[in-house]
Order: sequence, then C-alpha cells, then structure tokens
Amino acid sequence: MFDLMQPANVSLMHIYESDHVFDESNPHTNYKFQYDPHNHWWSTKTHRQTSNQIIVCPPTENTTSFPHNKSWKDPLGPKWNLVIDQFDAKVVSYRTPISDLVNMLLGCRVFIGYHGSCAWVARHLRVPSILFSDNKVTSKMFPSKVCRSLQSLSDLDCLIESSRQLIAEYDNRLINYTFSDKTLSGIIQC
Repeated sequence: MFDLMQPANVSLMHIYESDHVFDESNPHTNYKFQYDPHNHWWSTKTHRQTSNQIIVCPPTENTTSFPHNKSWKDPLGPKWNLVIDQFDAKVVSYRTPISDLVNMLLGCRVFIGYHGSCAWVARHLRVPSILFSDNKVTSKMFPSKVCRSLQSLSDLDCLIESSRQLIAEYDNRLINYTFSDKTLSGIIQC
C-alpha cells in the first residue's frame, strides 16, 4: 500500500504507553470529529473500470463478529450471501493479499462492503463503492453511497453513478482542505 501512495514529506512514529495528553478538541486525534481527511492519502493509481466484476467484502468473512458497540457496521447480518449471489460477486476480506485486492479493485465495476477492511483500500483507489452502515460516520469518512437495506441495490447503475459523483465532490473538497493552526501544531508535536 505504501508504494501506491504519492510521496509526501511525512514521518510516522508509533509511541506505546505514552504520557501524551489526549486533546479532545483536536479533530485529528479524536474520532468524534468526522472530517474528510481522516486516514486519507492520495494514491498514484486510481480506479479505471476494465471489467464488470463486482467485488464484495462482507463482514461474514471476519473471524469474529462485531462487538455490540460496532454492530452498526453490519446492518445486513446474514443477508450478505444474497448480495454475493445476486451479482455473482468476487468475495474479498482482510485476508486477501493486498496486491490481489488492489488489482481487483482497480478494474472492477463497483465495490460493495461495510465500514472497514477493504473499503479503506477502495476509498484510496477511488473505486465507486456502496457501503452498508447504520451510522452517519460512514458517509463522513467515505465518498461512497451508504445504504441500510438490500432494497437499495435495485438500481445498481444509479448507485454507481452517485458514488462517482461523491468521489469527485470529495476530491474537490480535499484539494482545498487546509489544516487549522491548532491541528498543525498538534501534528508537529507528535
């Protein structure tokens, strides 16, 4: 993944058992602030549909179920197989080798999944995506069409086009995004 991202003058340091004071007013250290740049980095490759393949990442492929406080990530529950069967979809998960996942996503028709796992990769590659979620945070983090029920999939072409428009709008917002002085000072201190 790192090799796919545009070079940036960034350093990252992991600190364990830090006494760094948590600043709840800093949007980039507090998940409750839902700004578009959350976990964003421009990719050097972007989606160009070359096939009609639909890629699905269902949470049913996870080794454990979501804890109660994250159940919003799976409003479909056991209905994921209906999605997979309906579209003869290729199933991926967090166990799919990243190079395979990237290659599939770059040329697919659409990605369908949940808030997590492969959806973040699809986001970075600007893949038209449909995500199922019961939490508004998903539409803040992903330029994707967010749905709650299977009925939403009845007009797939419309959902794909809507997702493409959301990606374009998202890119325009990010081009013009600037960090506040307070955020920049927090980033430099880390």
